[in-house]
Amino acid sequence: MGKASNSGPFETSSPHRLVSRRGTWCALLALAAMMVAVAPAPSFAPKKRKPVPKDVQGLVLDSADNPLAGAAVELKDVQTGKTIAIYSDSAGNYQFTDLDRSHDYEIRARYNNLASEVHKVSSFDNRNTIPMNLTIEPASAK
Repeated sequence: MGKASNSGPFETSSPHRLVSRRGTWCALLALAAMMVAVAPAPSFAPKKRKPVPKDVQGLVLDSADNPLAGAAVELKDVQTGKTIAIYSDSAGNYQFTDLDRSHDYEIRARYNNLASEVHKVSSFDNRNTIPMNLTIEPASAK
């Protein structure tokens, strides 16, 4: 009863060759694992987008609901105290763009020494575009 001898290149009867091959495979697997760990991983997390700014737009109207061209429209940022003023166009339209969603604003229109009521734009209003018509009433109508 003798042992079968395998004299080919894949001889497994020698315990030293088996250990040597196992060691080689373990080293290769360890090297591959380190390469995967060091390689930059693709980012699957959604990229942070800049928040969409808020817009306020509308018409400046007189007491008879006629549009007023050239009315001064003032927008005050309540948090910073900064006021921006623009004029309504020939059709009475105005628009403020790129407003900070996290700020509150006050808006009013002035025309010929008369003013509209102060309207508020809340930071809790999640609309992208806020329509707001401003009516200028004569002083006696208030």
